[in-house]
Amino acid sequence: MKTNFIWLLLLWFVLVLEQARVDLLLSQSLLMPVAVACLFWQRNGAGSVLAGIALTVHWLLQPVLAPIAGAVVLVLATMLIARGARQATWSPTVSRKSMNAWWVDPLFVLVVGLACHSIVSTEFNLQTAAPAFLSRLLIAIPALGLLLFASHAAEEFGWRKVSQM
Repeated sequence: MKTNFIWLLLLWFVLVLEQARVDLLLSQSLLMPVAVACLFWQRNGAGSVLAGIALTVHWLLQPVLAPIAGAVVLVLATMLIARGARQATWSPTVSRKSMNAWWVDPLFVLVVGLACHSIVSTEFNLQTAAPAFLSRLLIAIPALGLLLFASHAAEEFGWRKVSQM
């Protein structure tokens, strides 16, 4: 319960920060990495609900054609988390974890989500979508990296229990 409350406060803070300084921060450059980190930190329905609510509220405050970025992020993260849970179980034929690093799946979800948001927010104009996408990545990748490093450090040092499905 405390973890849900902390993620709710963090998502709310980032949402307010992005709305307060629209001239300073590009849309979803901070909210998207925090939502992805919330999804991969919690790896359960509560994380999906919190991230989905934050992405939906952001879409209501700054409407674009369709909230495709939120949908893509939630679906991709759910698929990757479910696949990771199946691969983490031991079987006689699989004796080690997946060859992917622990940061590959969240980074993939972030890049695809930001690409979708950049394309939809520029109304499918690829000449303006590419610079917007790169500008968002310059902010989003370090933010996601910091949150993923904190998540991995918490697992390694035993500060967080990882539930085995």
